[in-house]
Amino acid sequence: MAPTTVDLWFDPICPWTWLTSRWLTEVERIRDVQVNWHVMSLPILNEGRLDQVPERFREMMGPKGWRPVRVLSAVADRHGNAAVGRLYTAMGTRQHLNGEDVTPDFIAGSLKDADLPADLAAVADTTTYDEAVRASHQRAQEAFGQETGTPVLAVTGADGGPVVFNGPVLTPAPTGEEAGCGTPRSCWPPPPASTRSGAPAPTAPTWADGPVPSHRPALKGARPGRP
Repeated sequence: MAPTTVDLWFDPICPWTWLTSRWLTEVERIRDVQVNWHVMSLPILNEGRLDQVPERFREMMGPKGWRPVRVLSAVADRHGNAAVGRLYTAMGTRQHLNGEDVTPDFIAGSLKDADLPADLAAVADTTTYDEAVRASHQRAQEAFGQETGTPVLAVTGADGGPVVFNGPVLTPAPTGEEAGCGTPRSCWPPPPASTRSGAPAPTAPTWADGPVPSHRPALKGARPGRP
């Protein structure tokens, strides 16, 4: 039987999304689940409204914020989904756990950590993959049904219908059986207010086996300066 597939659209610079991704990698480890990784972009989301973004975040809405998603898009194109997951783990570990800045050295080190070719770093400061990034970002917006921030998660519910939502953010990211719905904190689905699936109350994904959660919801839009 084929594994349950989960589509996650993410901007790697977002610390909240990092928590969601770590939960999903743990679910993938203990359940018959495959995560499909897709980029989305906070710089794209905030185009034309940087005046609404706090000063401390604005640098990440420019070229610095584009570097990771460009390289991840190149990796998706040339090396496939599993390699995207490895590179995201490497980038997130360096940025969100070790506090590294998103510099060219950060990109080069992340590629090395993920056992990927060093020449992929060349796309970080070019527009070669910008069209691919924008297309992936737009697919996230269309899946959710309205403008939203990172992360966007899509999964097939137990009734066969789609469940698409912004989030969830679980802090700290659960591990072990808790990640796979061992406790209410990490069970599915998210609160109905955070879903846009076309159904009034989505059913749990096929790997979930427990009660409806009361997890911490994502920040609205999950975008800097947009509470």
